[in-house]
Amino acid sequence: MQCCNCRFENMPGVAHCGRCGASLRLATAVIDVHPPRAGALRKRLQGALPGRRAAGRLSNAVRDLMRGVWNRVELPHSLLWPLPWILIPGWPQWSIGQRARGTLFLTVWLLCNLCGLLFFGGPLGNLLLGLGLACHAGSIIDLAFTSVAGGLARTGVIVGGMAITGLLVYRPAAWGIGQIVQPVVITAAAPPFLEPNDVFLYRPAADLPVMPTPGTVVLYNLSRADVASRTGGNQLRFTLEGMRIERVLATAGQKAAFAGGRLTVDGQPSPWLPLNPGRLPDNLTFELTIPARCCLILPTTSPQPELRGRWRQAGQIPEDPIWDAPAALPANSGRGGATTDARPFWERMSVVRVDAVIGSVFLRSQPLSRFERIR
Repeated sequence: MQCCNCRFENMPGVAHCGRCGASLRLATAVIDVHPPRAGALRKRLQGALPGRRAAGRLSNAVRDLMRGVWNRVELPHSLLWPLPWILIPGWPQWSIGQRARGTLFLTVWLLCNLCGLLFFGGPLGNLLLGLGLACHAGSIIDLAFTSVAGGLARTGVIVGGMAITGLLVYRPAAWGIGQIVQPVVITAAAPPFLEPNDVFLYRPAADLPVMPTPGTVVLYNLSRADVASRTGGNQLRFTLEGMRIERVLATAGQKAAFAGGRLTVDGQPSPWLPLNPGRLPDNLTFELTIPARCCLILPTTSPQPELRGRWRQAGQIPEDPIWDAPAALPANSGRGGATTDARPFWERMSVVRVDAVIGSVFLRSQPLSRFERIR
């Protein structure tokens, strides 16, 4: 019996070679030359279900593709395959000696992302973030065409690299940024503070204290309310709802008083005023004790009502539905049997529950001419 390893002739029946010690059992093993075949029923099922064959072909193609990618990529083995050169733009070019190109990719990517975060939420910010993403994709594509041979292998590197980058870099980054800052775009004007297309950044309420402090500019939800206004002797009905931006002036348990254009909180002059103090009526006077889990917000940034059609052609200007309305209309005022709230409408809208606060506004990012930090 000849050893297949060293060609030494051994005695029949021995288990190991006497010269090199290799196993001789394989030489004596009985090998079935008739491999197992599929039965008649299984063959019929495979013919009736062509999707199984397509799935098998797809699986084989993916396996061959990955095998070809691993065999054809020409990168230094010192790299921790494949994360570093995929997750950092410009790293692949540095690893193959193209430092100028790698530095260009990394610099453009950093500039686009930093400027995009600065103008986050507006069209300019979205454009810059998109350019940063395109630069990262360009780094992966450049790697595929400079270090990978074969069209199939290049496609695998490009698709796989972008998928890994999206899952490990941009998906977690988008989630993390959303937990820290969110944008809001103004659609209706409330001059002089709010103009259409202004973009503000705010911190979500989950990152804020339980009770916002006086002076904080917040984004909050205005409860739906119907209010009556008049113009030219005719009564109009407005519906107010949606998100508003305004400053918190007092919090739960504090006693707020307003007279002569000055605000006092617990008997002390307050340095804070609403964002549009010029919209407050000249004769506004009140004394309020803020209820529990509520805060005082004088609504001066709600959009002014705009008349259309024959009202606008007549040049009639409606009353301010917040400050001039005597009381709010009930929700079912058109059905009969309802009474109005005796309090002035502005008082109802000024005491806001903490649950309605969405976040604290800290920056106006766009337009560039109105860029400012909100305090």
